[in-house]
Parts: sequence; structure tokens; C-alpha cells
Amino acid sequence: MHLCIVRLSSIGDVCHVTMMVQVLRKRHPHVKVTWIIGRVEYQLLKHLTGIDFIVFNKSEGLRGYIKLRRQLQHYMFDVLLHMQVSLRANIVARLVKAQRRIGFDSARAKEGHQWVVTEQVASQVEPHVLDGFFSFYQQLMHLPPPIDRLYCDFRIPVMVADRGRTWL
Repeated sequence: MHLCIVRLSSIGDVCHVTMMVQVLRKRHPHVKVTWIIGRVEYQLLKHLTGIDFIVFNKSEGLRGYIKLRRQLQHYMFDVLLHMQVSLRANIVARLVKAQRRIGFDSARAKEGHQWVVTEQVASQVEPHVLDGFFSFYQQLMHLPPPIDRLYCDFRIPVMVADRGRTWL
């Protein structure tokens, strides 16, 4: 299975998605993961193993979308996990060719999100952000709720040269 994730921005949310991806990779090592991610967020996650990143630079405007379209033209994914509800992310998701297109439920979908996906995760009442992202894993693997997220092994590798470095 070749999986594409669209989660471009928001460092906190990107970290939560990372937990879900690490559980997915640990339980299903045969799944190939390609993640379309923002430039800043990529700097945090670029040393993660087992994930191919495609960096989208929103500051390039229309040129960024054209460049991304060229990068994606030879990809055909089995599944798209569209894990962001913003107009920018919806445009990016439209550029992804995938057989299954999983997105948020109608209560959380906005800015045309529901028109970009073919499946929606189950609605949740007051979910923690991590539970919301793990609902994608449940939908992907056809697992009944609740998903046991106690097995999350959240690690972001930091190179020795970067330890103690100030990023701001």
C-alpha cells in the first residue's frame, strides 16, 4: 500500500500526526508513506525514517502549486489521508491522485474539504487532537473504535549538531 498524507502546517498538529504515522509504520511496515508537508514543519521532521517527504512552500504562491503538481504527476497512491481543513490544503489534496481519499467528518470539514474526499472518518464528540488523527488510522485499516493510542512511541530524531540550537 502506498499512502499519501496531506498535513502541511501547524507544528503541534504535525507532531500529533507523527505519532499516528509512527504507530502505522510500526504495525504495518509494508505501507509506504509519502507526506506532503510545509517547509518549516519539514525542518522538524526531516530525519524521520520510513517517510518520503514532498515539501510544499506556500510562500511561492501559484508557482508552488505548479511545482507540486509536477512532482506528483507520476504518483498514484492507494490512499490519501487528507488531514487538514484549509483552502490551501484542499487545493493541494486535489493534486493528489488516489483510489481512496479519506478526510474529516462533515462536522469538522470546511472550506470545501468534503468535496476533496470520498470517505470521512467517524464523527467524534469533543475529541483530543490525537484521537481525531487516529480516527484516520481506524478508517484506513477498518478498525472499530476505540483505538488504543497508549502504544504511541513519539520520537522525533534530532541530529547531534542541532541539539541546543536556537531556531527562532
